[in-house]
Amino acid sequence: MFSDMKHIFAGTKQIVITITALTALCLSTSLAYSTEEDEIAELRQMVMILKGEVDALKQALADKEANRNVPSPIKSEQDSIIRKPIDVPSVASVSSKYGLSFYGYFKLDALYDTGLPSHQEIPFWVRPETPTNQGKFDMTAKETRLGMNFSGPTVSGGKLGGKIEFDFFGKINTPGDVAGNHAFQPRSRHAYLNWDFGDWSLLAGQTWEPYLLIFPQSVNFGYNNFMGQLGLRKSQLRLTRKVGNWEIAGAIIEPVGGVHGGDLDGDGQDDAADAAFPTMSGKMVYKAPLFNDIPATVGMSFVYGRENIDLHPVGDSKEYDAWAVVGAFTLPISDSITWSTSVFKGANMDSYWGGIGQGINLSARKEVSGYGGWTELKFKSSEKWTFNLGYSIDNPDDDSLWSGARSNNETYRFNTFYSFSPSLIWAFEYLKMETTYKDDDCYNNDHLHSSIIFKF
Repeated sequence: MFSDMKHIFAGTKQIVITITALTALCLSTSLAYSTEEDEIAELRQMVMILKGEVDALKQALADKEANRNVPSPIKSEQDSIIRKPIDVPSVASVSSKYGLSFYGYFKLDALYDTGLPSHQEIPFWVRPETPTNQGKFDMTAKETRLGMNFSGPTVSGGKLGGKIEFDFFGKINTPGDVAGNHAFQPRSRHAYLNWDFGDWSLLAGQTWEPYLLIFPQSVNFGYNNFMGQLGLRKSQLRLTRKVGNWEIAGAIIEPVGGVHGGDLDGDGQDDAADAAFPTMSGKMVYKAPLFNDIPATVGMSFVYGRENIDLHPVGDSKEYDAWAVVGAFTLPISDSITWSTSVFKGANMDSYWGGIGQGINLSARKEVSGYGGWTELKFKSSEKWTFNLGYSIDNPDDDSLWSGARSNNETYRFNTFYSFSPSLIWAFEYLKMETTYKDDDCYNNDHLHSSIIFKF
């Protein structure tokens, strides 16, 4: 019996050990599964957190790319500390909800004249010689320029854009004010808004006058004005239409008498404004490739205005027409040679930069009429060198002039441009100027002009 009890006890012990072992195995397995599930849950949570951070970074990069041309006006102090370059002075940022882009150039001009030009910095014609006239040298940086292009929203199907541009030629030297040589006064060149509908566009503001078709390539800042090239910049309202290769434009322009406004009758009003008649201008231009892929250009244009002169003490008044017609073309003969020419004819053109600055003959009570133009051959020998040879003339009719008036102005021109890089340019120009006076002599001037230009 005792033996049986011993066997029973041994079997029971074995069962208990087996059950205990199985229980421990189950518990350990359960704990292992429980730990694994916890780890999986924790990993899932970490993945979700990382995914959120990645999505946030992607959105931040997308926002930065979409607004890279429009600097944010708000920056955290920490961000400015991290990103600020060492030993570089801080620069104030300019921001706008619309796109803005800045451009311009620095320019230093050195000028030498053997004769007596109308203006030292911008020679238009040659003045009669004086006993003390023995040549002059001058330097200026007034042509340094700053501009800003504006890209606005689309309004009623048309894209808005515009331009503001300044230089420092607000005051130039004249025979009676030599201090103008050293007076740097800001001057607005362009200030306009353009509403572009594709084939149609409406421009409002100050820019080049519509009858200007092409420009000579000149180092002289005067662009051949009073030498054979008409036109400059005035306030205007212009409508332009594009039809295939044609561009047709018409405009109402600010009325200006004389070069920068004239009051010949001394009544305190600009003579053109006193006529109570807006100046009108228009053009037709055709552009298309001819001999190569470079487009050739041919065009015609006109400008018409009036001036009112009140005669004292008679109390009478007379209106004078101011008009010009212009024809021009640019012909690329090859990839390296281009021929350009512009001609004009008109009367009372001093406000349009013609007639060698003479508009009305008050003693004869008639307009100063005449013709003029320029021609130029451009040679681009390489990516770095460009050469131009040109001739220009402004020739008022002698019958419309008074004794001693400027009756003819001819200029022979050579210039070259060398590009050290697309931004840094050296230029040199030689002008042979000859101005004839009615009932007087012809006076000469050799004008040498060198410039350093850096574009940005």
